[in-house]
Amino acid sequence: MRFVILSRSRFLYTTRRLVAEAKLRKHDVRVASPHDCLLLVTGGQPRLLHKGKLPTSADVLIPRLTPEDWDHGISVLRALERMGVPVLNSSESLAITRDRFHTAMALIGLGLPVPPTALVPNAASLPAAVESLGGLTVQMRPCYQGAGRTLLLDQPATLETVTAMAWDHGADFVLQRVTGAGRELRLYMAAQECLGAVLRRPQWSGPSSARAGAAVEAPEPLKKLAAKAIAGLGLLVGSVDIIETHSGPLVVEVDGMPNLRGIDKAVRETVATAMVKRAETMGVARIPV
Repeated sequence: MRFVILSRSRFLYTTRRLVAEAKLRKHDVRVASPHDCLLLVTGGQPRLLHKGKLPTSADVLIPRLTPEDWDHGISVLRALERMGVPVLNSSESLAITRDRFHTAMALIGLGLPVPPTALVPNAASLPAAVESLGGLTVQMRPCYQGAGRTLLLDQPATLETVTAMAWDHGADFVLQRVTGAGRELRLYMAAQECLGAVLRRPQWSGPSSARAGAAVEAPEPLKKLAAKAIAGLGLLVGSVDIIETHSGPLVVEVDGMPNLRGIDKAVRETVATAMVKRAETMGVARIPV
């Protein structure tokens, strides 16, 4: 089969892993940067030129967009979908999961438990947002995935510092309040199957001997939550972050293009293999026109 991975570089870690796995399974795989794709609408139909030429047809496309690629990259995905190319995770599902606040609203619509959440547009709104969520402690993240790290706001002095600095680059932020939090797990899913889970941010539960990225066994209730989140958001593969709290688990994030760097080797290899296998089924199911 002919795979195309839409990625700015074949040297990015997850892109490299997918290329290696596809070649291991005897597929023809190419990497194309979204910035080399020219989009056209002519004769009432979308067209795409790659480096000025009509591209070779693809059986399936796997998107691996970075924040820098997003705006043009998602347009490329939408055009390819209109042209009938199967895409591993649709542009619509990826657009939802890239926006953390949009994801929270979608999860609520599915009846899944999420932390109290606020979308904060500017520094002046931050104190009111923290108060509306019930006060400190809250976690603060850029609204869009890949735009920066999570900050833990647990002291008034920290809040004052962040208020003075956070909006220097003009980004919106999402606040989430998590009380009685224990560990946070990231579950990697292919449809209803849990491929593996790793530990995330062990600082929630204080000092821990387990490092972030270490493989753990996810309890069955968390696997069911993750499966419902993946299916409800229309993803074929992805990851789901769940925090265990004293009052029950909370879904804090869903990612349609999870990064495989920095996680346990066994999980990493299992997820890469599952992504390629899922792409194979999409290519086989495609009806040539």
